[in-house]
Amino acid sequence: MKKSSLLLDTMVMAVNRIYPKASEKNIEIIFEYDKRIEKLEVLQDKRWLAEAFINLLDNAIKYSREKSEVKIALNERTNFVRIEIKDQGVGIPKEEYHKVFQRFYRGRLKEIKNSSGSGIGLYLVRDFIQRHDGTVSVSSMYGKTSESNPGSTFVIQLPFKKYSDYGYDCAYYYAFSYTKYLCVWNN
Repeated sequence: MKKSSLLLDTMVMAVNRIYPKASEKNIEIIFEYDKRIEKLEVLQDKRWLAEAFINLLDNAIKYSREKSEVKIALNERTNFVRIEIKDQGVGIPKEEYHKVFQRFYRGRLKEIKNSSGSGIGLYLVRDFIQRHDGTVSVSSMYGKTSESNPGSTFVIQLPFKKYSDYGYDCAYYYAFSYTKYLCVWNN
């Protein structure tokens, strides 16, 4: 069930789950965010949103070389939060950007084919993020640089509302999978 919760707590929960794998490869996880993010709440099903983050971070670690970095940046925008997860992995060819979110799709690069996985992870990431009314996209420097590990950047955008900024007090309530808002003018 969705409820308004701190986004940073959910991300920290995800990082704690994948940290042992990062540690095995001596991969440093770097957080970048401003103070406002510490108090930013989004309407979320914490379990499934954390699973989306875990999957992206697990892939970042799996496809990155040893002694590299995975950067997580959280930035508050006007009415959404932008989350960037950037790795130093093998990268993704541009013609595969739309394919990586398809069910059972595995990339064509040998580094991908030679690693474990079913091709369901990014499909589920997209599904979980869309269930939070968000979007997920990918970009990579693959083919644009001579680096052997150009990396990929996954961008998640999740909406949030600051109803109190508009003079409303709001409560969330739930009916099946639909989120409804009850707002009253604050005089």
